Amino acid sequence: MKKLLYFLLVIPMIVFSQNSNFERTISISQLNDELRNAAVNGEDYTLNNALIRYDSIIDFKYKLNVHNDDKSDVSPTELLLKENNKWSYYSHRAENFYLIEGVEFSEGSSVTFSNCRISQENLLKGNTCNVLFFANCKFSLLEFSSDSIYYSQTLHLSSTNVDELILNNIISDIRNSNINYLNLIGTLDENDIHDSYSYRDRIRVNENNINTIRSQKVRSIEIINNNILNASVIGPTSYLEITNNNFHTKRRAFDKIYQKSISEFEIKSLHSGLNIRGDFEDIRLKSNNYFDLISNNSKTYILNELSEKFKLVYSKVALDEFKFNKIRDREDQLNSLISYMNEKDSVEINFLDVHPSVYISGSTNNLVIQDDSLDNITLKNLEIKESLEITNLDIRNFVSIEGIVFPNPNHVVIDSSFINIGFRQDHTLYFGTENYEEVSLIVKDEAFISSMNSIIVQYRDLIRIFATRGSDLLGDVTYKMKSVLTTKKQYDYYLNPSIENWFNWKGNLFLKWYSDYGQNPFKALSYCFWTMIYFAGFYFFFYSDWDKINKQFLMSKFDSLILYFSSNKKLEDIYFKNDKTITESYVDFQTSIEENKTFLPSFVILLAKPLYKFSLIRIYVRKRLFNSAEILSERTWLELSKNKRVLFGFVTLMIIFLYIIYLILVRGFNSLILSINAFSTLGFGQIPVNGFTKYVAIIEGFVGWFFLSIFLVSLLNQMINI
Repeated sequence: MKKLLYFLLVIPMIVFSQNSNFERTISISQLNDELRNAAVNGEDYTLNNALIRYDSIIDFKYKLNVHNDDKSDVSPTELLLKENNKWSYYSHRAENFYLIEGVEFSEGSSVTFSNCRISQENLLKGNTCNVLFFANCKFSLLEFSSDSIYYSQTLHLSSTNVDELILNNIISDIRNSNINYLNLIGTLDENDIHDSYSYRDRIRVNENNINTIRSQKVRSIEIINNNILNASVIGPTSYLEITNNNFHTKRRAFDKIYQKSISEFEIKSLHSGLNIRGDFEDIRLKSNNYFDLISNNSKTYILNELSEKFKLVYSKVALDEFKFNKIRDREDQLNSLISYMNEKDSVEINFLDVHPSVYISGSTNNLVIQDDSLDNITLKNLEIKESLEITNLDIRNFVSIEGIVFPNPNHVVIDSSFINIGFRQDHTLYFGTENYEEVSLIVKDEAFISSMNSIIVQYRDLIRIFATRGSDLLGDVTYKMKSVLTTKKQYDYYLNPSIENWFNWKGNLFLKWYSDYGQNPFKALSYCFWTMIYFAGFYFFFYSDWDKINKQFLMSKFDSLILYFSSNKKLEDIYFKNDKTITESYVDFQTSIEENKTFLPSFVILLAKPLYKFSLIRIYVRKRLFNSAEILSERTWLELSKNKRVLFGFVTLMIIFLYIIYLILVRGFNSLILSINAFSTLGFGQIPVNGFTKYVAIIEGFVGWFFLSIFLVSLLNQMINI
């Protein structure tokens, strides 16, 4: 009884109250007919404060049954929806799709819906979503607006061409369409940005070709797999996802034309890329490409293409120098330039392409940027409250993070693709490491000086984060910042030449070369070793008291060799003539021990015997070696047969060659030890070299002191940063 009373009294009251809130009630079929008639007649269409109701008797052919598993009796549009599963995010609730297909309005016309609602087929299903679905349509201006947002009301566009699409407080899904200008407007308040929202609240813009997107105060927006010239998203917005889009430039979309001389002009492309400003809860940018789609057409063709866009024809205009810049209107500039080119053959036109870029400012709780390929990215005056993740970017030019407030460093993930800080000024790219000759004309410019200082501040912010996290990128970022500081010291020297400024500049260059500004101590150590080797190479060619190898030494050896071949003396007689005295001293020492052994303790005799026995063994071994190497056997060279001369001559040559190698090794080893000694010990006492070489050793000592001091400081710096 209560249920019957509910159906008899409550339901009619709901229906009556719903209808009474609107000025007009219209069926789906009636809406379709009115749109088609307006399109055929070339008229505008406006529908204000209307209830669009589905009538199951006359509107059934406009309803899509996207959940029907039977594909035998469905339209191509329904089949496309089902097979691609494009509306699967509504699977958690019932939905009604009402299709309007193939309506084409002429250029310059407008279609406006204001405060219109689509009624539910069954009022008892409160979770039912009603979708007005436009497919394969064409509009010049299409606008939907509402005083407040209704989550049960959704607009879908598919395979539709729209010159200007304005959605105000409308949840929508736009796919596979061509749109020149898309304007998404919401009413989200800054105080509500952190309120919970559901997946169904999201506006989706997927797989479209769009020149311009503008979004403002939209609660949640998803932009995926589109081709876009530029997009601007202004908060407050709770959730923003931009994934797998291609942002590009077009020369047909130009900003201005500038005349540099009577025959030289510059055309600047319209800014393209992504601009995000305001307050956000989450921002996620993933796998987007920002690149140029500039054809190689001739300049005349491109200009004519621009002219066709504006559909304006002007008479020929004679332009004097720089008077062209006084023309304010872009269309007038363009057509005047085309006319001027028809008169002049020597007109030079340079296209200044503004590369697609990413610009983010304002505040956000979480920011994720991953796998994007872009020209440059700017995070300016941006506060990131909770987490930041920027990884695997392909940045062709520069990064700017001026005025950014980072979250807790433990919640920051940045890789090496995001540490190339730079800036643009007057269409020129700078990284703060340019030589003075490259910037001599603007080095005193206040904007340039400010940008240089900003680069240093930005690197310091990254250094603070990497130092806290113990990141391996700390050294790389420090190196980049130090390089900018070195460049500034170079500018200081050229602007104010002095000995102090010169040493400041060159000293920093030395630290860069020697140890990567103290970040690479083992690079410094390698330079220390190479320095010792270079000095050792120098010492090799000069006399040293340690080996006493000089001309007199070599001449004495050859005298002994000549004496051996020209006399009957043995090798032992020649090369041991200086050992006879030594041998006799050993024998006398042995005799003295034997004669006095009765007067000496036994342990003294035991200790004394090895002194002469080991020495005698050494002399004995040497004699045996020389005797075994004896080739003349008390004969002269002339007394040998011809065959033995050849044989003994070859043997003698090999012995001389081996002896020369031995002398080289001895000299090289002594030179290296001398270099190590001089390098590592400043003021070590007696120097085993004379003359000019002695002063070189002193210089090496000073160089070693300087190099090793910096090496130790660099090593300590690395150990402290571990």
